[in-house]
Amino acid sequence: MKLGLVIPWREQSSRIKPLEAVLFWYKTNLADIEIFYSDRPGEYWNASASRNDGVKRAQEAHCDVIIINDADTLPEIEPLLEAIEQCQKDGMIHNPYRKCKYFDIEMTDKFFAGSDIKLLKHTLYTEANGGIYVCTPETWWSIGGMDEKFIQWGGEDTAMELAHAVIKSSKFVKHDGYIYCLGHVQQIHDPGFNFHHLRNIELYWLYYSASTPERMLSLVKQKTKDD
Repeated sequence: MKLGLVIPWREQSSRIKPLEAVLFWYKTNLADIEIFYSDRPGEYWNASASRNDGVKRAQEAHCDVIIINDADTLPEIEPLLEAIEQCQKDGMIHNPYRKCKYFDIEMTDKFFAGSDIKLLKHTLYTEANGGIYVCTPETWWSIGGMDEKFIQWGGEDTAMELAHAVIKSSKFVKHDGYIYCLGHVQQIHDPGFNFHHLRNIELYWLYYSASTPERMLSLVKQKTKDD
């Protein structure tokens, strides 16, 4: 079995150390995994398109299972291994966690200094559905991939879970465990951020009206919201 690690990545100085922590984790736990950095070219960051491009490259490299892992997020090994095994059997997208621990910059610096991440203060999110996805390439594309009409960050992960729920009659499959999201300097909003944010919200609500697999898949694959 060949594993591929897709990391959506556009370099920012404060994100380099979190990325290095992610790479070290995989080198320690899954040393044979092949890494694919992905950044869809363009003036504005597009997390959805970057993830899709990374999955495509990993599929072309004949990866059997793909882990799409944000550059600031650490998994736990046991739930990740469970997700890798099960996703090949059930044709679902898996989140290798049930809860997300988010660390601010102060706590993240303590982690970098050697503190046990499990003992650090954090904000706990119990409804997270992004950060890390595990699936086969075929499963990713069976729901249309991630909607590239979402520009920058915001809503694309929950929209994809809604699409998964309608098309496959199931939300993402969860596994007992945590992911650990490392803190960094917040990205400076570019001049188009507010416009894109409003467009993302408008698009996100369309997912609630796409009640059949056919309508949902059509929505995901539309090139623009006005098509």
